[in-house]
Amino acid sequence: MLPELAESRATPPLRPDRPSSPHWWSAHWKAALLLTLASAVALAVASPSLAMQLIVLSLGVALLGVPHGALDPVLGRTLLQERWGSRWWIVFTMAYLLLAGAVLICWKVSPAASLGGFLLISVVHFGLGDVPPAERRGWRGTGQVMVRGLLPIALPVWAQPGQVSEIFGWLAGASAPSASELATLGAVGGALISPLGLWWVLHHGRRSFGGDSHSTREILEVSALILLALVAPPLLFFVVYFCLWHSLRHSLETADERLPGGLSRALRAFVRQAIPMTVLTMIAAVVAWWGLQVGGAVAPSEATVQVIFIGLAALTVPHMMLCFAVQHRDRSPA
Repeated sequence: MLPELAESRATPPLRPDRPSSPHWWSAHWKAALLLTLASAVALAVASPSLAMQLIVLSLGVALLGVPHGALDPVLGRTLLQERWGSRWWIVFTMAYLLLAGAVLICWKVSPAASLGGFLLISVVHFGLGDVPPAERRGWRGTGQVMVRGLLPIALPVWAQPGQVSEIFGWLAGASAPSASELATLGAVGGALISPLGLWWVLHHGRRSFGGDSHSTREILEVSALILLALVAPPLLFFVVYFCLWHSLRHSLETADERLPGGLSRALRAFVRQAIPMTVLTMIAAVVAWWGLQVGGAVAPSEATVQVIFIGLAALTVPHMMLCFAVQHRDRSPA
C-alpha cells in the first residue's frame, strides 16, 4: 500500500519560487479565525461535560489531526528515494515505526520525563508550523518561533491550571505537577516570557500599522487563541488549535508544495492517501484503548486521554524529524 500510494505521484522538492503567502493561506486563516471565535462564544455560554469533550477530542484528532501526517510517506520518498531507490519505503517504514516504538517505551519507563520532552518538542513543532520560513532566521526569528510555539502549551496552563494538572496526572502519573505547582509555573513562565511576547506584539504591531496585512492577521490569530484559552476547557482548546490551525495549515502547505496538479487536485490525492493510514491508526488506537480497559485498571476517560496524547507523541517524533530532514534538504544547494 505505502509504495503504491507514494510511487503513483511525483514528489518534487520545495519550489524555490513559491510565494511566502500561498493563495489558500488567507482562506484558511479566515475560516479558522471565525471558527475559533465561534467556539469561544459557545464555550463562554455553556461548558460541555468531560464525556462530550472527549468525544469532540477523539473526532477532531481522528478526522483532522491524524490525517495531517498522512503525507509523511511522500516526504519520506522525497528524502530517501535517491539513495535507496525502490526500497525507500522499507527504510522509511522501519525508521518510522522504530522511532514511534521508542517513544512508547520511554513513556512506559519514565512517563513524567516523556511528557516534559513531548511538551518541549511540541513548542518547537508548533512554532515552526505557525511562523513562515522566511521569518525564522536570526534571533528575532527564533524568538518568534518560541513565542508562537509556547502559546498553545502555556495558555491552558495559565488559564486552567487545575484541569491541566488533572490531564497531566493521567499522562504522567503521580509525578505530574499539582494544580498549585502549575499555577506557580505559569506565573513564573509568564514573567519570563512576557518581555519576549511584548517584543513580538510591538514588532508585529509596527509592521501591522504600517500596512502589513500578514502581521495584522498574526495578531488577530494570537488574540483569538488567548480569548479561547480563557473560556475553553484545555482539551477543547487543544482540539481547536491542533486541528483547525496546526493540522489544517500543515496539510494544505504540504499538499500545495509536494503534490502536483494544483491545490484542488493535490488535496484529492491527499484525502485518498490519508484515508487508509488514518483507518489503520484508529484501529491501533481502539486496540490500545481496549487493552487499557482490561481488568478495569484505567478509567475510560483516562484511557482516552492516554491513547490520544501518548499516541500523538509517538507519531510526532518521527513526523518532526522527517520535516526537519526534508527542510534541510530543500535548503541545501543542489
